[in-house]
Amino acid sequence: MKRKSLVLILTAHEGYMRQFGTIKIHKPSAEGEENNEVQDEIIEENGFSVIEDRLFRSIADTYVPLLNMLASLSRDKIPFKLSLVISPTLCAELSDEYVKARYIKWLEERIELGKKELLRCSGKEKERAQKCLAEATKSLADFVYSYSSDILGKLKEYENKEYIELLATTATYAYLPHYADIQEAVNAQIEVGIQSHKHFFGQQPDGFWLPHLGYAANISQTLRSYNINYTVVDSRAVLFSEKRANAGIFEPVRTTGFVSVLANDTEGSNRIEKYKEAPVYRANKKDIGYELPIEAIAPFIAPNKPRIQTGYKYYDNDDNIYSEEKAREQIDADVKDFVSSREEKLNKAFDLLSDSIPENYAVIDVCTIDTANIGREWCEGMSFLEKAIRSFAQNNTIDLECAKDIVNRQLKLQKIDLYPCAAIGTGYGENLLDSENDWMLKYARRSVERMIDLAERFPLDTGIKERLLNLASREILLSQSSEWPLLMSDNSFSSFAEKVFTENITAFATVYDSLGSNSVSTEWLTRVEREHPIFSWINYRIFSKKK
Repeated sequence: MKRKSLVLILTAHEGYMRQFGTIKIHKPSAEGEENNEVQDEIIEENGFSVIEDRLFRSIADTYVPLLNMLASLSRDKIPFKLSLVISPTLCAELSDEYVKARYIKWLEERIELGKKELLRCSGKEKERAQKCLAEATKSLADFVYSYSSDILGKLKEYENKEYIELLATTATYAYLPHYADIQEAVNAQIEVGIQSHKHFFGQQPDGFWLPHLGYAANISQTLRSYNINYTVVDSRAVLFSEKRANAGIFEPVRTTGFVSVLANDTEGSNRIEKYKEAPVYRANKKDIGYELPIEAIAPFIAPNKPRIQTGYKYYDNDDNIYSEEKAREQIDADVKDFVSSREEKLNKAFDLLSDSIPENYAVIDVCTIDTANIGREWCEGMSFLEKAIRSFAQNNTIDLECAKDIVNRQLKLQKIDLYPCAAIGTGYGENLLDSENDWMLKYARRSVERMIDLAERFPLDTGIKERLLNLASREILLSQSSEWPLLMSDNSFSSFAEKVFTENITAFATVYDSLGSNSVSTEWLTRVEREHPIFSWINYRIFSKKK
């Protein structure tokens, strides 16, 4: 039977912004004592940084609610499938015991702040404060007790039950077209991304997500060399290809590298992003953390730290007291609009293409959703998504399928050469390389070239040299994160982005110089290793030239 299928792909990414409190370096113990190693002591400060707030709000408003949604759907035996991308940097943070401890402390202090708000507020604001306090209390209980502080483990369970499919992505969400002419750089990002997926989820991925859907001509061959079966591209990559795609974006195609390709329907993704602007939805940035005197929100926000959100938001986008009833009505209207728009599009495509579609094949619509837009940036977003999934299941006219199910079933695919493009900027990633951030790419590319040289010069080294080279490879990968140029381009956290990027490049340069002079500071090496514990299993030879 011919089908109409919707593929929902959720993308979850956070830049590697692990932030310590003050770090005190202990000098080595005197000779003869038991412990002769250099150790770090983390001295926690009052309040939370802007960077911690960004990650913790994502956990509380997106990742835990996502698990709650999956639990609700599976408990009610709703037939559904989702594809999900969890970036390696986010996986590293979600599995980091220090980050988990700080997140729990953040929730606890948020709860204490809520108790103070009940004493300060009155009337409708007090009712809203009570709701926000209940949300914080539930977030803590869900994270600690329902999910044992193990979000990744729970996601793996849902993959084992075949409700979701987990796709791999690059090591540090690097924009691959910027390195397309340096094959070793592309290899390293893809290889570490796949290794990370195996490390956290225990198996080889079928699909690979290209950050910002950035595609260049040689990427499909590289993916195939790592046994990747399919990827996803922007709709223009298919629609603007030199050879006309017979079914447009409504059927997978195949590249000359024999990788299957699904095209994102930009209209569907943009539609979801616009829903969050409805006047009756909770105003995301109208938060007491920005509005009350600093002494009223201490110690959640310390006097010496920038203002951050607290989660206590009492108003909607129209500056009226937030009404859950009105928000629910708006969610129902948005779900109806989204479901009907997908049905209308797929019905038209099916009518046009059904004669050319083999039995058991499907006309597909692929809709990618940045999880920030259905959680951290849109309080009602996860409720919208769950209701939409339930509506599709009830209507029974469109199948919700994982991307891999489509690819594994539809084997006879048209072969085309994809048009190089992306899903950021106006289609070419311009904001990843503009007057604010172009200097970053120059340093990152030069450092990659030097790292390739180091991998060739020191192919068999062990001990301290191997530790140095592994550290250098981690710092190179971190410097390639698209997070830094984006933050520079839109002037949000630009000073932080510049600081972190500079630290990555400086750390690599220190290794390069140390190996050249054969002089190594083990104290410095140990400190940087502990500041950036990501990819502890990495092997610097990923930057070696393939023989």
